[in-house]
Amino acid sequence: MSETRSSGRFEGTIAVAAAIAATTAASLCFSAVATGQQAGADATATINTLLKPRLVKVPGFPFRDKELARTKVATRLKKLDEARNGITDGDEWYTKNTLPRPPLNLAEEAMFVPGETRWGKLKFFRSNGSTLFVGVYEAVEPRPSDPVYDKQFSYRAVVFDADYRPTSLLILDEVFPDILEMSTVEVVGDMLYFDCNYNGYASLTKGKTGYLVALDLATGKVAWASKALTASAWNFVVHGEVIFSGYGFTDEKDFLYVLSRHDGTVLQREKLASAHHAMVVRGNRLYVRCYDTDYVFEIKE
Repeated sequence: MSETRSSGRFEGTIAVAAAIAATTAASLCFSAVATGQQAGADATATINTLLKPRLVKVPGFPFRDKELARTKVATRLKKLDEARNGITDGDEWYTKNTLPRPPLNLAEEAMFVPGETRWGKLKFFRSNGSTLFVGVYEAVEPRPSDPVYDKQFSYRAVVFDADYRPTSLLILDEVFPDILEMSTVEVVGDMLYFDCNYNGYASLTKGKTGYLVALDLATGKVAWASKALTASAWNFVVHGEVIFSGYGFTDEKDFLYVLSRHDGTVLQREKLASAHHAMVVRGNRLYVRCYDTDYVFEIKE
């Protein structure tokens, strides 16, 4: 009988402890959400009213800041494999090659920053891994009078410190002539890399689309902008001293590019069978997923 009572008391103690742990976890979660909401509200007020906007200018495309030092980059690609895919087997491609998915917005951290400001809705949220975060806000306005360019895009980049406090607001309107839009961004150190492209045929922009841009967040100045038709949609990859990007659209010619991360110079171009949907680096291999063809390249440093 005493053994039964002892066992019952033990089980009861475990149940109480579990209940306390669950309550504590829920309280911490609620507290984190509340803290995030308050931080977001404070940041919204700062972004909307207190930060002084800084207009980012780019003289033209392509562009290279004359103060940038010339840096010799040895990285190149060597094609190892090219094979037709099943078009709809994208998930299997990631699995069989043990590939990580391209980065998405940092969901947990993003709750500490505004999801919407007077400048638009949060489209991208990235970190350099240590000292800062960057939120890119997008506003889209209709252009009913123009049957081709029916949307107008504008972007603001907000820099947050490691504690999610907004420190600077960069206006990117002059970098994005109103028909171009941003598809993806990456942050490395103090540099924000992003693309400027039109979601349609290049001929409709007279070839003025598909740029990559490097923006120095510390100075608010464009370090370089690539030549046209080097980046469009989906993702690009910053790897060491280079950037792997791709350009293509439906019946247009499709290419994979290797650009210098230092000044945007095109170092290599490889023909692709169709526009790329994703590219992922694993070890010394670059895996490229296109509409109907998969590629594997060796990265030769």
